[in-house]
Amino acid sequence: MIPAALLACALNVSPVTLEAVARVESDGNPLALNVNRLGGPQPHPASVADAVRIAESYIARGFSVDLGLMQVNSRNLPALGYTIGQVLDPCTNVAAGGRILTANYADAVRQMGEGQPALQAALSAYNTGSLSAGFRNGYVAKYIGPGGVPTLAGGVRQAAASMTAAGKSGASKARPSPYTADIAINFKETSSAQFVQ
Repeated sequence: MIPAALLACALNVSPVTLEAVARVESDGNPLALNVNRLGGPQPHPASVADAVRIAESYIARGFSVDLGLMQVNSRNLPALGYTIGQVLDPCTNVAAGGRILTANYADAVRQMGEGQPALQAALSAYNTGSLSAGFRNGYVAKYIGPGGVPTLAGGVRQAAASMTAAGKSGASKARPSPYTADIAINFKETSSAQFVQ
């Protein structure tokens, strides 16, 4: 779905993972906009200029807007250092989504170690800002099965159980990712952790 050249925009994230996120988030549409908490139909811009105008209009009215292939939330733009127009560039969008997912994965690894459960927890945080809420709302399940991110035996249930065990074992609370779904953020450098396929 994503052209090979775009996969090079986030080298620290597996191409399989990048493609899966773009499929789940935007169905591969680089102009996709999702206005969070909007009652009624979502906008469908015809051009980048149209998308920028629409997004700016909703943001000025207090909405947050998910933008582009990876549906990068507008509230993350200051920490990422991008404007709306910049993040609608497909390569920049993939790089931004990769930075967010990498930060989430690093947080998950600190709590549960490397592997598929941590990747699934990172995907949960990509959607909800929480390493566990995306299991409950069904988001992580969208990555399981044909066309999804390859998983270890046990899939979503194993990852959810690992997150629960990490919480009950008194694992130290890691600093949360600076990139969250629809809440305030603070900037920090992302790690260079490799995503697991």
